[in-house]
Amino acid sequence: MTRLNLSDVDVFRLYCEGCNANEIGAAMQIPAQAAAALIARSRVLYARAQEFRRPGVLQLSERRAA
Repeated sequence: MTRLNLSDVDVFRLYCEGCNANEIGAAMQIPAQAAAALIARSRVLYARAQEFRRPGVLQLSERRAA
């Protein structure tokens, strides 16, 4: 079997599709513990990317009573 080089995005996508560390490790020909570390890293990177996509504090326009 050929060793796969997966990016963080690929690892995260596989994790979201239900693959576990054993399966990802087998595909990449690395120990399951290393695959688990890659999954954890990809989850952190995804969470950080989502934080940057969130809007900052919303500034509501001032409304005056009529």
